Amino acid sequence: MRLRVAVSLTAIGSMLAARSSVKIGDIRVYGFALHRVTLADIRAAIHADETAPKSNTPHDDPISEVDVVSRNEIHIYHGRRLEGLWFHCIIKRMNGKWRYAGEIQMTS
Repeated sequence: MRLRVAVSLTAIGSMLAARSSVKIGDIRVYGFALHRVTLADIRAAIHADETAPKSNTPHDDPISEVDVVSRNEIHIYHGRRLEGLWFHCIIKRMNGKWRYAGEIQMTS
């Protein structure tokens, strides 16, 4: 009986940890791999996004959310989540440094 309770509590704790989020200023940071990166990693990824070459895209809009996809990939969302479209940049850890790797316009 105690083993079942312990296993159930561990599973619930893992699910809650996977769904947690934090705030950096006004930016919501979340993701399945949030617990696998440090706050310094997240800030470095945001910096890589902010210093990436700008083009005529919503990339200039303020960062609204950050999704930690894996230990080596973070998606940074710009602007408000509009019905149908939402722009984000992909930041990847390459050779130990966070670097801009591309951009995507999401549709629902």
